[in-house]
Amino acid sequence: MKLKDNILPLGVALLIVFLIKLYNQHASTSDVQWVIAMPAWCVSLFFSAPFEYSAEVGYVFPSLNIFIEKSCSGLNLIAITFLSFSFLILIRFSTVKWKLLLLIPTIAISTIVAILINTIRIIVSVILANFTLNDSAIDQHDLHHIIGQVNNLLLLSIAFLVADYFIKKFHHGNIQKV
Repeated sequence: MKLKDNILPLGVALLIVFLIKLYNQHASTSDVQWVIAMPAWCVSLFFSAPFEYSAEVGYVFPSLNIFIEKSCSGLNLIAITFLSFSFLILIRFSTVKWKLLLLIPTIAISTIVAILINTIRIIVSVILANFTLNDSAIDQHDLHHIIGQVNNLLLLSIAFLVADYFIKKFHHGNIQKV
């Protein structure tokens, strides 16, 4: 792995992350509906809970006493997932051409993986929201964040290892000299 072969692909990957972050900073809840819709539908199916959509608030679940809005969108997770998978491309492929070409499907794959991870995070948070910590300094809001961080780290690590396995298998079997 030569440094010069990674400068351009790394620059493109960082530019994409910058654009995701910029979009996240300026987007409204209705702008991120494409990201929060799938978790909302999955939560609805999992808990048999109806929801309402509001452009200002997002997806509201009165029976669960939750809402899924912009801060729950997972756009930061998409950026982290994309950067993680881009790192695999940088270390597993040798030519600049392949590294750049593979960034394109990596955007889509990262988005799908991040949305799935985020959906699981929301479902786990709803399940565990009914548990209270007696005599604990951790309130529900902090517990929600802890659950999210542990869930995201664990599932992103698993996704990273699975992606690495398939990249090594694909790279070794088909495009060893690229």
